[in-house]
Amino acid sequence: MQAAHAHTHATFLKNSVLVWDIASLRFLGAEVALVHVRWRMTGHLDPFEAIGAPRQGILLLVTVKSPAGWRIAAGQNTNEVSGAEARMPRA
Repeated sequence: MQAAHAHTHATFLKNSVLVWDIASLRFLGAEVALVHVRWRMTGHLDPFEAIGAPRQGILLLVTVKSPAGWRIAAGQNTNEVSGAEARMPRA
């Protein structure tokens, strides 16, 4: 995983900018928390090496408190696709 991240950050993400905000934080106990992060990325390269369209998504992290501080135990990253959002039916 470390080698894969090194490659992406040295190539198509090398000039990208990632901005994120914590959307929600929920403690499941004194030492476990769920964190929802909304993110937006600009400046990355598309497969043709042109600057890609801005991307955004949501990241869910399971964090655990350790003697060294809070650590990520698990995560799920999902790109948001415009027009594909779930919508509630109208009554």
